Amino acid sequence: MSNQSKKADTLGASMRRFSPLVSSVFASALLVSLTILPVGATTGGVLHITVQNIESSNGFLNVNLYDSEEAFLEQPVERISVPAEQGETVITISGLPEGEYAFSVYHDDDADGKLDRGFLGIPKEGVGFSNDASFKIGPPDHDEAVIEVEDGAVVETTVSLNY
Repeated sequence: MSNQSKKADTLGASMRRFSPLVSSVFASALLVSLTILPVGATTGGVLHITVQNIESSNGFLNVNLYDSEEAFLEQPVERISVPAEQGETVITISGLPEGEYAFSVYHDDDADGKLDRGFLGIPKEGVGFSNDASFKIGPPDHDEAVIEVEDGAVVETTVSLNY
């Protein structure tokens, strides 16, 4: 075998050893390029909910997020539960598609996973709604609780629990 043939065989063997590494680097670069958002692209809106007037650190704060009037208080698109902290707690929901939302929040003081009610269905645990919408005989109307979330926007809202 000539020197030129040996060099070609050695070069070919080197390329075959190098090839998986090149393939792996190329595949990784391709994957990264597909997951990086272009400048100006957003990943939805963010909703920061400050819950105030929490009477104790017992149990959980349960938030139900609704994306339509038809779904309001019936079919949440998202449910979030966080440990209760006496006073105030901030809950963040991110990646929300642009649109109108409403939420309900209640302090599940006994951590049984449901809103405890007394006589005539009146809540025994702290309850609140988006826009701090008021309620007396029943829950507020959807229109009173609607919050507009825009793509890329951060919406700050505060709700005070009523016990």
